[in-house]
Amino acid sequence: MTRTNLITNASFRSATTGWLALSTASISRVTTNGFIGDSALLVSSVTSTSTGVVLTNFVTIDESKDYSISAYLKIDSTAVAGSVTMNITWANSSNTTVLTSTATLSVPKDGEWYRIGLTVPAATILGTAVKAKVSFTPTTSSTITSFYLDAVLFEQNSYIEEFYEDFNQVSSTIQSQIVSQNDSTALTASKQSLENSIVNNALRRMPQPYISGLKLQADVILNGLILNTIDENNVVWVCTDIKNWWTLPEAEVPDINRGLDDGSYNVRGRWKARVVTLEGSILPPGPEYMPAARSKLISALSDLVYLGGILAVDEGPVKVSKVHMIGQPNMDVKNARGRIDFSVQLRAGDPVKYSWNYQDVDGYYSATPFSFKITSAASAASYTSGTRRYTVSNTFVVGDYVIVSSASPSAWNLATPTQVTAVDSGGAWFEVTASDPATSYTSGAIARLAYSKTTVSNDGNTVVPTIVTITGPMSASSYIKNLTNGNSMKLVKQLRPANYQVTVQSVTRSADVATLSSASPHGLFVGDVVNISISGNASFDGEKTITSVTTNTFTYASVGSNLAYTTVTSSTATLVSADVAVIDTYNQTVTYRGIADAGRSILDANIDWLKLSPGTNVIQVETGTPASSTTNTRVVVQYRSGWIG
Repeated sequence: MTRTNLITNASFRSATTGWLALSTASISRVTTNGFIGDSALLVSSVTSTSTGVVLTNFVTIDESKDYSISAYLKIDSTAVAGSVTMNITWANSSNTTVLTSTATLSVPKDGEWYRIGLTVPAATILGTAVKAKVSFTPTTSSTITSFYLDAVLFEQNSYIEEFYEDFNQVSSTIQSQIVSQNDSTALTASKQSLENSIVNNALRRMPQPYISGLKLQADVILNGLILNTIDENNVVWVCTDIKNWWTLPEAEVPDINRGLDDGSYNVRGRWKARVVTLEGSILPPGPEYMPAARSKLISALSDLVYLGGILAVDEGPVKVSKVHMIGQPNMDVKNARGRIDFSVQLRAGDPVKYSWNYQDVDGYYSATPFSFKITSAASAASYTSGTRRYTVSNTFVVGDYVIVSSASPSAWNLATPTQVTAVDSGGAWFEVTASDPATSYTSGAIARLAYSKTTVSNDGNTVVPTIVTITGPMSASSYIKNLTNGNSMKLVKQLRPANYQVTVQSVTRSADVATLSSASPHGLFVGDVVNISISGNASFDGEKTITSVTTNTFTYASVGSNLAYTTVTSSTATLVSADVAVIDTYNQTVTYRGIADAGRSILDANIDWLKLSPGTNVIQVETGTPASSTTNTRVVVQYRSGWIG
């Protein structure tokens, strides 16, 4: 979790190096009342949106990563208040702009610092972007003539964190100004040397915690509080230990006596909740910084009782646990400078430490989704040198297994699942290795997906749960299996497609309630939203929510006069949205059509739930025997790698 600020002179400790005035504006370094330390940048003679300040050189970026950009702005009380726009220019290798991101902040003229910031997700950065610049200009409606700038942060991150500056980017002369003059240590230009100097200065004349060889990697985060770092006030936040984090949690095995025989039965044990103690020190440069630092710690801990929070430790990779605070935290002020030693006891109900995707609220990653049309009619077929090609409109991929039925002549059928060896990029055909039918194809063939596979990697050392989301159509008797460990889940109810349609036989309306009937069981449910189309009377039509059902009838609210049509033709009720099932194997819950209460009933009672073993897991979806559908089925497996130690 090492942080890197891409801006090389982010707090203007080194004059105006790396920054350029735009148009008629002028820039100068001031050495009083900076946000970080004493220095800041004064941007004056700003008269239009083309004036201001810009980074001299582009910074290199990775378009596949998220970025956060922020800065602090100030306007003196004697100046004119107004708005400042932060502009991020994303460019390709030829320095041509491919995207511009902006954020605007209205800055009062009160002499206080205000933060402007934005995050830019990777999904919005064009693939051709390889570099970026940041600039600050007045907005169109602004009347300001000058403003101050400090603490510019441009880093690879999905959210805005507190300001960070890589001291490797600061000259040794400026570095020596950051440290107290009481520190006679000869500084080099290295970041490690400066960090050690700041730490030693903060530790002088007091008992030192064991931090020998300290390297501030910002590699521990508790509920948003970053430890092993130096913050914007040169306060050093140190994590000295996380007891019980690095070891196995406590194990528990039931002791079940063997009746009158000696000993106990060999039964399956389990890991108990993990209880860890996070210990550390807060090392302010002076006593005036101690109250704010203590408040910052208390704020981070305050939500850990009711809501819990995230403890993330960069062990290469980052490992995360959801924790609650237990017991009373200890915070002891050790000396007049304001050093605080603290310890916090935390309980992780789930003893597994997980990899974490910060783009998802529960930290899950998504494996490559299954997306396929279960059945399609083949308009043509041909055979060449051991290969059959079926012309269909489909989404099969190489490696899928298909069945072909109803072909004329029947020699073109594939009765057993056969692997797809090639596909058209536009989904117009697929090929399989099969024998020569020895006859010309006529018509009728239906190609059906038998099963599809993908691999999911659990990089940890213990079994982890998954969340499986299925968007219909999917027939009853379909399976989702982990071929690696034998886990299997079977659907016993179908998931309907978005175009699931019921033929309406009769319709009546009484007391503003429409009742429609079908010749056969309609398969609709209370709460379904359907598009009604009644031939000859549009007053029944539109998107309606079903309020009651029997096997062959359903009702919905319909304002209008009482009517009765005992027989209607060319009339339908079409489901608006496909059925969705969400199978959460962590909490062992199933949500079906947005309803959790009856969701469990769509799965066979004798299931294993779908979990991932350590290493590579082969996940297979078997589709049963569905009716033909013109819409795609989608299956998404979400997961987190997990470690028990």
